[in-house]
Amino acid sequence: PPPPPPLYFYYHNFLFLCRIMQALSDACSRLWQQVDEWTRRLPIAIFYRYLWKRNRMLLVRSLLWNYLMPVLLEAMPFGWLSRTKLLIQIRNTRIGITHSMQTNQRQNQRLMRTYLLLSLLHTLVDTTMQLFKKKVAKEHNLAVRKLVMERVLYCELGALKELRQKNTDLVYHITQDMGKTLAFFNFTAPAMIASLYALFLEGKEVWKNRKRLDILAILFPPLLYGVRRAISWSLGLEKKDARAKAEKKEQRRIKMAEFVSNSIDGILDIQVNNLQQSQLQRLETLIAKELGHGKSLRRKITKQVWNTIASRGAFEYAAEVYVIHQIMRRKNIDFRQYRKLQEDIDQLLSAAKRIIDLVIVSKETFEYQSQVLDLISLPTWRLDDAALRSDSVDCGGFRELRVRSIRYSYGEADQNIAPALDLYDQEMVFLPGHTYAITGPNGSGKSTLSLVLCKMYDVQEGVISLNGVSYDRISRTHVREVISYVSQSPFIFPGTIRDNIL
Repeated sequence: PPPPPPLYFYYHNFLFLCRIMQALSDACSRLWQQVDEWTRRLPIAIFYRYLWKRNRMLLVRSLLWNYLMPVLLEAMPFGWLSRTKLLIQIRNTRIGITHSMQTNQRQNQRLMRTYLLLSLLHTLVDTTMQLFKKKVAKEHNLAVRKLVMERVLYCELGALKELRQKNTDLVYHITQDMGKTLAFFNFTAPAMIASLYALFLEGKEVWKNRKRLDILAILFPPLLYGVRRAISWSLGLEKKDARAKAEKKEQRRIKMAEFVSNSIDGILDIQVNNLQQSQLQRLETLIAKELGHGKSLRRKITKQVWNTIASRGAFEYAAEVYVIHQIMRRKNIDFRQYRKLQEDIDQLLSAAKRIIDLVIVSKETFEYQSQVLDLISLPTWRLDDAALRSDSVDCGGFRELRVRSIRYSYGEADQNIAPALDLYDQEMVFLPGHTYAITGPNGSGKSTLSLVLCKMYDVQEGVISLNGVSYDRISRTHVREVISYVSQSPFIFPGTIRDNIL
């Protein structure tokens, strides 16, 4: 036998495997961080975190009725509460009832009772689920409005002003876009999951009867649709733009009306100068143009014949009869077996089409996310304020307000904008029991100083202190409990005078 490899061979292989595992672990960790960062920025993730902090029962009801309860009902034994399985049983029962009528058999009372019971049970389950989901969706919409208003009411004024310049009706549009996002998670996503499950069950039904499956049964529906579309296109039967068609008709009507109106207004000149025949010739020209817009008689007859046949379904019926006979002859099955097979295939294709439509809706929904994030990511001072309130020194009541060498400019620091408020090398002290008047020309910074003292803006230079404590260490809530502010143009809120004063 060959000699065993030396120990260092196993040692190097072990180190190599360890490096591979470490690299895979690092890659998975980086990928998880990116996915976690991306999901945290999703508006729906922000909304669910908001519900977790403010209304956990609504979050539980949302997850229960949108995701957990449908899964539990589909997983129940016997399928008596599964909407998808109930639909399959209803379809099979209806096929049995139809077959008994086609073969002139006695009415099967048991099948009829089963059909009615299954239909009633499906309606009851589906209605109950829809009502609870609509109730949760309504609560979601109200919670979204509250979330949006909280962001607005506690936002930084500069950020809100910049955002409002992009969109005047900001709150309405953001609420609408967020509502579309919630509709996706309340209705579209559960519907997609249900459609995937239905696709699986319908595919399972088709797979059970795979020996009876014929390629014509699968290709017939899309082929019939394609042939009809091709014939319609070749005959020019595709619907035209209704607006353009109406505009052309309106233009012709206006020209005719203008001609008649001009003839009546100029009737004196027409009769004096014997212009009757020329006017009638112009009318004949307009009539010829009007008639020229119509289609040829042969084309009209062809179109009318095709529309009549298509509306009555004659072409589809003849093609379906031919395909049915071919499938029944090739697979040696009766009409009942064919009907069940074709129903299963139709439902399978319908589930696939629903999934495609829902994917398109999902894509449109996620296009709104950037607009929603503009407001959801609006800077607010609530977290900073909470941190300051937990660490701040108790300033007590108002004893002294001191302002020293402050400067404030609207805009970023690197934009070199002239300061709106410049009190460099100046100090102001406000004491209780005194009245102060701040005077100066327009643009000298009087309004800006008032906003700075209310801590609506943070100064770039200088120090403001309340009772000897710097404003940096005092929460905005505490400052506004001590200082009251009435603006130059106060906003009158809807309500009583008392409500506006207090």
